[in-house]
Amino acid sequence: AETYYLLGLARDAAGDGVAGEAAYRKALYLEPAHASALGQLAALLEKRGDAEAAARLRARARRKGGEA
Repeated sequence: AETYYLLGLARDAAGDGVAGEAAYRKALYLEPAHASALGQLAALLEKRGDAEAAARLRARARRKGGEA
């Protein structure tokens, strides 16, 4: 999960949000409570204008005990 999270960070930072999102989602598939992946994916979705999905991810992080 950590490797996919880091790949997501790299792709997102390089301007490839689609690949970044896919990597964050793979990280979350492998580790559903990965707080950093939840936070980064929430930020990415919010930047795209999907505030509702971002809010759901942040709520999920809070339920799992993480910060997003």
